[in-house]
Amino acid sequence: MKEKNKGFTLIEILAAVTILGILSIVAVVSVNKVIQKAKQNHYVTAEDNLEMAGQSYVQQNRNALPKSIGQKKKISLKTLVEQNYIEPIKDYNDNECDLENSYVQIFKYSQDDYSYIAYLDCPVYDSKEQFENGAPRTYIVLTDTGKTKTAKAHIKAEDDEKLLSWSYMIYKDGKEVLNSGSVMIPSYDKSVEKSLDISKYTPGKIKVIVTATNIYGLTTTTTSEVKEYKDEQAPTCIIKDVDKIVNPKPWTQSSKTITVGCDDGEGSGCTREEYTKTFKTTTINGDIIIEDNSGNKTTCEVSVYVDTTAPTCTVTFTGTSGLDGWYKTSPATAIVASTDTHSGVKIHDITTSQTPSYNGNTTGIQSDTSGTIWYGYVMDNVGNVASCNNTVKVDTTPPTCTVSLSGTTGNNGWYKSKAVSVTLNPSDALSGVGQTGLSTSSVPTLGNTKSASQGNTSGIIWYGRVQDNAGNIGSVCNSGSFKVDTTKPTLTLNNNGGTYNGEVTVTPSCSDSLSGVASKSSATTIAAPNCGANKTFSCTDNAGNSSSKSETYVTRIYSATSACEVDKYKRCSKCSCESGHTTTSYTGTCYLQISGMSRITKECTKSLYNDGGCSSWIKYQLAGYKGSYDSGGSCKKNTGCNLYQRCNKCEVESYKKCWHC
Repeated sequence: MKEKNKGFTLIEILAAVTILGILSIVAVVSVNKVIQKAKQNHYVTAEDNLEMAGQSYVQQNRNALPKSIGQKKKISLKTLVEQNYIEPIKDYNDNECDLENSYVQIFKYSQDDYSYIAYLDCPVYDSKEQFENGAPRTYIVLTDTGKTKTAKAHIKAEDDEKLLSWSYMIYKDGKEVLNSGSVMIPSYDKSVEKSLDISKYTPGKIKVIVTATNIYGLTTTTTSEVKEYKDEQAPTCIIKDVDKIVNPKPWTQSSKTITVGCDDGEGSGCTREEYTKTFKTTTINGDIIIEDNSGNKTTCEVSVYVDTTAPTCTVTFTGTSGLDGWYKTSPATAIVASTDTHSGVKIHDITTSQTPSYNGNTTGIQSDTSGTIWYGYVMDNVGNVASCNNTVKVDTTPPTCTVSLSGTTGNNGWYKSKAVSVTLNPSDALSGVGQTGLSTSSVPTLGNTKSASQGNTSGIIWYGRVQDNAGNIGSVCNSGSFKVDTTKPTLTLNNNGGTYNGEVTVTPSCSDSLSGVASKSSATTIAAPNCGANKTFSCTDNAGNSSSKSETYVTRIYSATSACEVDKYKRCSKCSCESGHTTTSYTGTCYLQISGMSRITKECTKSLYNDGGCSSWIKYQLAGYKGSYDSGGSCKKNTGCNLYQRCNKCEVESYKKCWHC
């Protein structure tokens, strides 16, 4: 029988896949290495060609070389291409490298020696990293113990080619304490190293910096960590017995200089063997600080007893305080108070003199004053002096006052002006007038009221009160009782002025509700006929205020119902003239001139017997001759007929008419 063929298991398949994957990776890595190597060789060759082109260029152009040691110059790829020293350079992918940024660097590292480095800047390649990898390497190792006396720093520089120079610096607490400057390396060795003693810079925080440069001008700088070296043991004070703090020493007003020694035992050592300090200000005990080289400090306490501070001094006063800094009790006592917390107070003095006597007084007596300066003087036990002063004002006398009245005086003790001015007159000879009060209250309220106005009153008293600036309140003053009547009495007449038929009697009446009536005019009768009687009536009250009235009265004897009336000038308003008479501008009055006579006047009046018409008569007025008609009917000569005289104002006399005289 034919035997069946067996297939692969799952494990076998997986193993086979894994092996194939590994082989593929190995193959890819190998290929990549070959490619990477080819690329590297491509650029190395390109850089070598660029370097040789630069060397050829400077052989023909010596001015392109650096002039001084340590100087660098560059020749661009562009210059070399333009002058046919080289063809344009391409990267591995056939892209042209940058003509401006690709160059040959020339570095002068000795009087006659130059180094060359080619630099390419291509789309897929940059020589910068290669340059950095070609720089020197520097190393710094600091001791780890942290002890100040054994502190060391080991420094080293190395290069694959040649070292040109190196330098190192030491920093303490951030400040440079050592700088070697540039040190040239003999024979351009590839390696150089040195051990630095840094204990001289301890204690402190130490940092070391090393810089190395190779012959290609490539430089590397390395900075160490900051390491702190310290001595934690504080030094010990060495104090003389006289300067130790024991029992109090005598005080001095002058400065004192004290010196203490320093002992640091096994530490880093004191910065000084002795420390001296001068104490110029007031102190009992003083401190002097000593220090070791590690910065450890110790405070040494010494006895000083220097007192340069004057004692304190104040002048105060006792008594009852008033207002505005015044005292209102007597006497005020001046007191000097003083303290001295150091050497102590030796003696006091209080006086009104500006020259101290140091008599030991601490109090004084002060009476009334508008301002006295009291001086206090204090001396301590070493002679420090203090002075002080204060001004005291004392007023123990209350103010005075009066109340005055101003107005028009009348009769019987009355004032009759419109209003009486009431004025408070305060007085204070020392502190001066402060608050005032004026009112009708027997105890006026203080409120700076000094004047008032008083109207009508049958009797009132105004009171005044004063407080001075020290707070003293004087006795109440007053005006005394006074009366005011500013109103005129009321005057009335039973018959006011006007025209009356027949005689009229005028009786005045007077009233006054405040001071009362003192006097008034008597009753008056105006007889008829009267063309116009002017009468004045008056009334006076007890204060002297007066009221008056002036009235004009016209009295007549006939009825006013007819057409013809007698006016005050004896004119007729409605009468006709007889034949032969001449009418003047005076309406109703007729004149006739007869030979040998003065003017003949016809006047018209109502008949004495009231016949209802106008009767007339002629009055002959001869030169130097006059007549009258009296109640007896006789015609008399030279008796005067005032009724018919041509006067401006002819007064009518009752029933005296002239008839054909």
